Amino acid sequence: IPADPSGALAYLFGKATGTPGPVTISMPNPSPIQHNIAITGPVKGQGAVVGKGGDSKFTVTLKPGSYEFLCEVPGHAAGGMKGTLTVK
Repeated sequence: IPADPSGALAYLFGKATGTPGPVTISMPNPSPIQHNIAITGPVKGQGAVVGKGGDSKFTVTLKPGSYEFLCEVPGHAAGGMKGTLTVK
């Protein structure tokens, strides 16, 4: 789920799907602004805050359900940098 390369507070995709089990969530950052990716819901996880050219990623084991993914840099999620991950 890459960050918007223009520097907007957005990911390129607002929705993602996955299958249950171990999942690596990755956010390549082509943007000049620092970002990360995290999920909330029944399972929580977060990647490191990275600058341009970095890759914020982490691995978690997910069960079926709905998870919110978001950027934890202050103000970014409130500015629209979030989406929904559906695992089924």
